[in-house]
Amino acid sequence: MAKEVYELYYRGFRRPTKGIVEVSKFFKEEGISKVLDLGFGNGKNYIYLAGTGFNVCGLDWSRQGARMAKDGLKHNGLKARLVVGDMFKPLPYRDGQFDAVIAVRSMYHGRLSQLKKVIKEVARVTRKEGYLYWRVAGFKNLKYMRDELKAPLKKLEPNTYIVTGGQFEGNIRHYFSKKAAMDFLRPYYRIKNAKSRLGPMGFERRDFDILAQRK
Repeated sequence: MAKEVYELYYRGFRRPTKGIVEVSKFFKEEGISKVLDLGFGNGKNYIYLAGTGFNVCGLDWSRQGARMAKDGLKHNGLKARLVVGDMFKPLPYRDGQFDAVIAVRSMYHGRLSQLKKVIKEVARVTRKEGYLYWRVAGFKNLKYMRDELKAPLKKLEPNTYIVTGGQFEGNIRHYFSKKAAMDFLRPYYRIKNAKSRLGPMGFERRDFDILAQRK
């Protein structure tokens, strides 16, 4: 995948995700303070959470995204605790460091075996009884990639595809059903809520919003 494509994409969406605005109210009620934004992109959700009083850290692979996030945080008078890093490697945080982790359309990029390592690390850095908010792509996103974006796709394994040409070339995505997404979390989390959402800007590509509590 060409990083430049996603760095251009980061510039397109600056308002916080609707689900983050909603779950932040629940986090406040639960006394959540320390939050990790895994795959912070351009920082839109990080900035929103930090601006509403949460103590936020963030990790993303994009240096351009980190620069954009830092600029946004500085503009809003907020501290930047950002790491440019790879979520497929051990996360650079202590066991149980966070009360909650958010992963918005990040924790589906990769093979299932890779994602299983990621969720194990996410669980490790989340305190017992802490929370995970996960927004993940469903199968309608696969249809959207094929039919609307006309992206050439090659199947690597069940429900996992690599884009073989065009602007997203090299990008690997694993698509979940709602049940599969919940089952994926269950070794470490209790499912509190799961619902479907339209994709960004109302595109007809279904995402799943899942709120889960650490066992």
